[in-house]
Amino acid sequence: MLAIHSLAQITITQTDLPIVGTYYINATDSNYVAPIPAGGAAQSWNYSSLLNNVQDTIGFMSSVGTPYASTFPQANLAGFDANTNAWIYFISNSTGFYVNGAYSSAFFGGILLNYNPPQLIVPAPFTYNDTRLSNYRFEYADTTSLISGSPDSVKYIINGTINMLGDGYGLLTLPNANHPNTLRIKSTTVQSDTIQVKIPFVGWTTFSSTQTQTTNYRWVKNGTASNALLLEISADSAGQTSETSSYLLNSGVVAVSNEVKNESKTTAYPTPAKDFITFNFNNRLNSDAVLVIYNAQGQKVKQINVGNLDIFTARVNLFVNGVYFYNVVSTNGIEDKGRFVVNK
Repeated sequence: MLAIHSLAQITITQTDLPIVGTYYINATDSNYVAPIPAGGAAQSWNYSSLLNNVQDTIGFMSSVGTPYASTFPQANLAGFDANTNAWIYFISNSTGFYVNGAYSSAFFGGILLNYNPPQLIVPAPFTYNDTRLSNYRFEYADTTSLISGSPDSVKYIINGTINMLGDGYGLLTLPNANHPNTLRIKSTTVQSDTIQVKIPFVGWTTFSSTQTQTTNYRWVKNGTASNALLLEISADSAGQTSETSSYLLNSGVVAVSNEVKNESKTTAYPTPAKDFITFNFNNRLNSDAVLVIYNAQGQKVKQINVGNLDIFTARVNLFVNGVYFYNVVSTNGIEDKGRFVVNK
């Protein structure tokens, strides 16, 4: 019997955007080069030949209680990327899903990127033939002086304008699934990169400025916040030939909201975890406090004395993939509890 797929036009709304407790596991085909297929109504896009060269996981948690939340007061979501040791902060609201900024300790002792305005990733509400114009900007000052006695001697400024178009809808075929009703969003970005140098007695002077254009295609669907973004293709500046791709392998909901409701609430991140997971106890525990971790069958897999600690990082690279539960206990009883996911 032939499978019959409907090709309905859809609208992406705020309810389809990531929320606390959802996660995405993506596969990247970094060498995929092919012409970009046409947009339009009732299309059929076949990407069943994409490879899984690199696999990456990002889980979304409440930004409250995370290490750099005060730097991104507008953000309501956060994620941790273990590959770059970076915290990424997002804004999800009725107008769309944005990147607010990031902090990584893996580069030059720590780099803070704060987008103001934030960078729009998925607009909402959005449907076929809709358009959206969005601007973003960030500024980074290098505090390592190149000129003796002149702090903040180099400044990097990026300004970008994104033109978004709902340029098609239809059936999307990936290596692991068919998705009948999807919306394709074409994003054309013009970005200017400026380097300024601080010259004594003169002030900030532009050293160089370049402008580039990039094109990006995203396929999205509605119905659930845990798997709305299905496929992302980065293309050449003209938007005619793909250069890299990333598609959804798996997704889900891993926990109830981890928003801190009081000072004693524990947060666990990143989730899903790959090699390590960090527990932030948010205030000093009793001296006899113990962290106990159980697998989904209720078996104890790890027990650690965490008395008087604020933060503790545990190695989970030998854990079997799955859901785990933790209790923070002391002579006063169970002080806190929660759960996290391991996916390697």
